Amino acid sequence: MSVSSASMDLESDDWSDSESDNWVPYSDTPYSPSSRPQLPDYESDLPDYESDTDTIQVIDDVSDLEQGGIREDDDLEVGEIREVLEQGENREEETHNMGSYVPDPKYTFLFDPDRHNHKHTCSICMTSDLRILPGEPRPDGQFTYDTTNDSVPCVLPCGHMFGQDCIRQWMENHDQCPVCRTPMVHELCRHQVRLRPMWRDLMWLIPRTLPDGGKIAPFCRHCEAAERQSVINGLMVTLARLYYDAKIRWKKTGRERDRVEMMKFRVRMDADVQRLAVKETVGEW
Repeated sequence: MSVSSASMDLESDDWSDSESDNWVPYSDTPYSPSSRPQLPDYESDLPDYESDTDTIQVIDDVSDLEQGGIREDDDLEVGEIREVLEQGENREEETHNMGSYVPDPKYTFLFDPDRHNHKHTCSICMTSDLRILPGEPRPDGQFTYDTTNDSVPCVLPCGHMFGQDCIRQWMENHDQCPVCRTPMVHELCRHQVRLRPMWRDLMWLIPRTLPDGGKIAPFCRHCEAAERQSVINGLMVTLARLYYDAKIRWKKTGRERDRVEMMKFRVRMDADVQRLAVKETVGEW
């Protein structure tokens, strides 16, 4: 694939405002209800310990437990933990072999990179080797990111990972994950979820995946901002009317309590504008 450089200002709140045509981290194309995907039924990844086949065998050798600092009545709990860890490691190995499933990107690539040294390959083109790369520093202290480098992985809310260029092209015509078909849209506004390229400098900004307890916000950040603006406008009209009514009363009566009431409405206006204007849900897609 061709490689070109696109500049992105990290201080900008909206990555989509970049002048580069290559950077398309999200789509504002309305979601078509006629093609609305059905949410699949997901089963828990944890084993069902209530079934007979998953019953933990109690360790009979009490002396071994005592030497290891474990009480006899803890053996069931310890056995459960061991089995969960072993199954998780086996599942992790299998999904790594698929080259596309990373339910906890921060842990996999930041906290414990030595353990996760498997090679990942884009599951769309099956040729791009995925790796975490740093941005190129600029003289102004910002970074430049090559947005067409398909070796840079991009993780979806479901935890599946692809080359950023491949998944961006896929999402131009689809609203689902190519692997598990999880809908990649916000429930209320029906806009697509913003793609998250996994640059080393930006890993901390990636929310938790759905398997890791994360969630997709009801609105995309643009629709949420528009909704907040509507709320602010309605609230400010009401508070401004109450403020000026209180101010007129104070000028007529000169009473301290009318002046205090007037100031309360003024402080409330400033506080609500600040609270609503800067509100952004952290940790959601």
